[in-house]
Amino acid sequence: GGGAADAAAAAEGEAAKPVRVLDVATNTFVARAVAALRVGDVCEFVSGDTFPCDLLLLWSTAPTETAVETSVFDGDNALRRRQVAPIAALERPLEGGGGGGDGAGDGGGGGDGGGGGGGGGGGGGGG
Repeated sequence: GGGAADAAAAAEGEAAKPVRVLDVATNTFVARAVAALRVGDVCEFVSGDTFPCDLLLLWSTAPTETAVETSVFDGDNALRRRQVAPIAALERPLEGGGGGGDGAGDGGGGGDGGGGGGGGGGGGGGG
């Protein structure tokens, strides 16, 4: 086997591991099943963790960029360089109109250092 098949098998194993998600009521990270993740969740990952979804990198211990492996998504084990999202990318209207986001950012696994990511997935159309 190889490539995408191996990545899929690894993803299934990782899906059983809980993810640390910010509980805004208590301002603490709590364990949550991958299936319970929702767009907008703020998750905490450490070096070597696999990201179970597309995400927006909010913070990293690396000063300028970090390396992630995207094999869970594309079967390619090569490390890709990613930067923390600029503050402007985090701004969005609170109400009404406009289209949804595009789920910008890459998921993957094995980032350098710790960090957090906003739960991923593309946004739907606006009204």
